[in-house]
Amino acid sequence: MTGMDSVRLDDAEDRVWHLVDKVPGFGLDLNPRRGCRCPGQLLCDVVDEDGGLAVVAPRWGIEAEDGTNRFRVLHDQLVAEDA
Repeated sequence: MTGMDSVRLDDAEDRVWHLVDKVPGFGLDLNPRRGCRCPGQLLCDVVDEDGGLAVVAPRWGIEAEDGTNRFRVLHDQLVAEDA
């Protein structure tokens, strides 16, 4: 897929997701030749609370390879947008 890339999201239940979108959608300087891992931030909205966890939805329609678009994360994985 030209211009598409994926980033890894580890959720609160230790499940690993690979989110797929056009490179600019992630707001990261992704370089497929670099081949290294780097932490990043993904803009998302908190849409619910579930058992003390935040349920988030990535912005701009970004979703996992299987189409999942809601993820349960720990509150300490979140950073306020204005921070």
